[in-house]
Parts: sequence; structure tokens; C-alpha cells
Amino acid sequence: MSHLRPYAKKKKKHMKNQERRAQLIEAATILFAENGYSGTTTKEIARAAGVTEALIFRHFENKETLYKVVIEEYVGRSRRPEWHAEIRRCMDASDDVELFRKLIGYVVEAYRSDPMMQRLIIFATLEGYHKEADRACHLPKPLLKEVVAYLSRRQQEGVFAAMDPLGMFQTIFGMARSFAVGRYVYKLKEISMSDDQAVEMFLAFTMRAVFLPV
Repeated sequence: MSHLRPYAKKKKKHMKNQERRAQLIEAATILFAENGYSGTTTKEIARAAGVTEALIFRHFENKETLYKVVIEEYVGRSRRPEWHAEIRRCMDASDDVELFRKLIGYVVEAYRSDPMMQRLIIFATLEGYHKEADRACHLPKPLLKEVVAYLSRRQQEGVFAAMDPLGMFQTIFGMARSFAVGRYVYKLKEISMSDDQAVEMFLAFTMRAVFLPV
């Protein structure tokens, strides 16, 4: 069995490299979320990960590459196919109320489930990494286009009031995002209502603003 040993060693080394890379990404994520890209150094990341700074550059070309990988990792795990399927089911059934409830609720859930990464995305936007931040949006662009097209169709059918459909979506999204940022990023103590209460309040507001009288 000696002929298998080089392969086993190589596999073990690969696993160690993968684990080390994951360790660096985890340490970098925390620091980037706390201090932003400009406020974080590779030396601090190395210290937090318990490694030498040189080791970072064995895995990543530079700090910016590491930063983009951190965001890419988040984009990969934040995409929720089941959420997107439910949104499409609501549109297929013309279930407007449930569609709005899910659009609002999913924004709040994204911030509740991973507030650290939401903070990092805010930093990314402020520091000029718009392309990376845009990719981390809660709705992928193709699905966003479907939602906007649906809102436009429901306007033409006389269900929704005449207004810019993208603006309609942004208003609904903005209410939920403002609440979620306040609660989970800024941790504002004056926010006393629960997430469920907030979702239902924003839903009621949306229905009054969007639906035409029957």
C-alpha cells in the first residue's frame, strides 16, 4: 500500500490549505465588517487568524482579492433558491398580498440571519465597491426584473395604482431595509416592535398605497 502514501499526503495537505483559507476568510470577514476595507490591514487579519501576514499572500494575491472573496462567499451562501421559488409562485398565482409579505419578510430575515455581512455590504457600497455590493443584493437582477414586470402587468390590469413599478419595489424594499438596518446593524434600542409586527405594518402600508379601490 506504500504507493498510496504520496496521494494521501497530498490530500491531507490540500485539506489543510482549504482549512487555512477558510480560517483567513472568517477572520477577514469579521474585521472587514467591523472596520471596512480601508480600516482593516492584512497584518490585523493575520493576527486575528493566528498566522503570519506572509501566509495571507500565499492564499490571496492581495488584500483586495481577499475582500472580494469574502463578499463572493457571502453571495454564494445568501442566495436562497427556495425564497426565489416562493416569490415566483406568488406571481404565478397573482397572490399580491403574499408576494408583498414575502418581499418584505425576506429583507428582514436576511439582516436577522447575517447582520455582520449586511454591515460589510454597507461598507463595500460606501467605499466604492459597488459591483461587489450589487451582487450581494437580496434579489438577483433577473428575478428583480421579473418582479418589476409583474408589478407593471398588475398596473395594466387595473389592480395597482399607476406609479413607476421599479420605484414601487424600491419603496417596499426600502421600508423593510430601513427597519432591518436599524435593528440588526445599528441595534437601535428605540425599535420595540417585533419583526413580525414590522412586516405586517409595512404590508398594510403597502396595500393602502398600492391597491386601487375595488
